[in-house]
Amino acid sequence: MLSNSYKRCNHKFEQKIQTILTESREQMLQRNLLTTDKDHDKEQTKISNSLLDNLDKIHTTKLGIERIKKNLDIDVKDIVVWCKDKVKNANNIFRKGKNWYVQTEDCTITINSHSFTIITAHKNE
Repeated sequence: MLSNSYKRCNHKFEQKIQTILTESREQMLQRNLLTTDKDHDKEQTKISNSLLDNLDKIHTTKLGIERIKKNLDIDVKDIVVWCKDKVKNANNIFRKGKNWYVQTEDCTITINSHSFTIITAHKNE
């Protein structure tokens, strides 16, 4: 038979674990890492607004510029400005994992959600 002090200790431990799990879930919801079915549309709106609110942070690398130009078969002077314009006029913006996907009529642009680096872009089929 278990002692009362053991039962109290075990109960406190279970409460602490539940608190940690609850806090983690709330933190994940705040950081857009976890959504509920009920809040899915609301979260997606928040996510796309977050990207639109940070347009000034969007950038890419030299290799990213080359990759995007090659994949889309375009020759524009400033790829970042071109991509920002596509983001502003996107048909759909959604987040999956660590990336945002910006869907336009002709292409899909992939942007890292933490660094706002344009990773790649592909023509839509």
